[in-house]
Amino acid sequence: MASTTTLQLPPGLKQRIARVLARTCRSRPPPVVALGCALLFALPAAANAAERYSLVFDPTLTGQMGARDLSSAVRLADRGLDALLDEVLQDRDALAASARLGRALLADLPLTIAVIVVQHEVFGHGYRGREHGLAASYRWLPQPSVWVDQSRLSASEDAVLIAEGQHAEELLVHELEREALLSGQWERLAEAVAMGRAAVGLGRLLKGQFAPQNDWARYKYWLSGLPNAWRHAEPWKNGAQWLLDPVVLWSAYDYFLRHLLWGERAGPLPTLRLGASQLLARSAFRMAPWGEELGVLGYLAWPAAVAEAQLLVGASDGVLPLHFSIGGTWREIFPRLDLGARAELWTEPRYAPVVGLVFPSTVDPGSANAPPSTVPTRAFGGLIELELAVRIVESVRPRILAGTKSEGFVVGRPWSRTVYVQAGVDLAF
Repeated sequence: MASTTTLQLPPGLKQRIARVLARTCRSRPPPVVALGCALLFALPAAANAAERYSLVFDPTLTGQMGARDLSSAVRLADRGLDALLDEVLQDRDALAASARLGRALLADLPLTIAVIVVQHEVFGHGYRGREHGLAASYRWLPQPSVWVDQSRLSASEDAVLIAEGQHAEELLVHELEREALLSGQWERLAEAVAMGRAAVGLGRLLKGQFAPQNDWARYKYWLSGLPNAWRHAEPWKNGAQWLLDPVVLWSAYDYFLRHLLWGERAGPLPTLRLGASQLLARSAFRMAPWGEELGVLGYLAWPAAVAEAQLLVGASDGVLPLHFSIGGTWREIFPRLDLGARAELWTEPRYAPVVGLVFPSTVDPGSANAPPSTVPTRAFGGLIELELAVRIVESVRPRILAGTKSEGFVVGRPWSRTVYVQAGVDLAF
């Protein structure tokens, strides 16, 4: 892999950035405050780190955009915190253990909550609303939520909007895992996000048994009107895949025992060595509009390269949903050129859309508002994406992603047949 030089910050730049962030902290909602102020921790590390951080933009603010940008914010904040507290945190005495606990409660916890909330609400539910031209309004306190005029959506579109918050969280963890395999470093904040996402998901499942307007309860209500084998959406399927996820289990062990108790430095993800490559596999779960899908996600990593594949299988009346994806990222595959590629193939059921579905205050599958029990038809589809990043100077790589897909359900991508473009830049500092 090509060497990377350090980007030196001009004199006074840190102070100017600090003043801008201070004004932001006074005028923005709580999640933006936490994310913006977190960058202050990273400024001391900017002069001696040489990792890549992606900043991408998509006009519809997709889940993939949020995953890229927020994963960079997580990794940058983690490096800044380490730079500030490294000498204090690595000792094994009681004072160092107290300092590590203080960082966990005062920095890691609020930053983890902020990242998950922003990804869930803005780049999850909010994205699906924007996809259909609907404005989204947000409430951050006392409980984060988003409001979209769902009466203008078909029942299946509403089901996708309901589930997209959780899917956006999955995209964020997926991006953090990919970056960890490329860099060989699974940061403490990345561990906190992986564990936090699992904890929030489990809490959502438990709350969904009693709160009719919870995402999980609303998703179960949508499935109750569909004639498929998994329509009841048992919570144990979703909960088990989080509790048995090797990344979550390793993160809990590494964060609470090796870090908080013993003061060990962060290390790589747990992988199985296969010669010069590393293998990592974990469970996968998707809340599709025709029912739950279970499967496996696998990574195969080399120095400066990661390949991945995912297979999801669902159930429906007369139609077996299958979703297979394969992709990879290669850094410096040619001089000055990074390459990313992704392809997906699927077969899925299609139900007749019903506009104006309204969820009652009490979930009652037998009510007049329940989705119709129609027999689906089979549909096939696919997606192809290509991403290029070109190194102009050592520290800057503009990137562009272009893709096309047929009509069908893909997490973080439009439902309709479309061509899309996403631009961004990689910075090494």
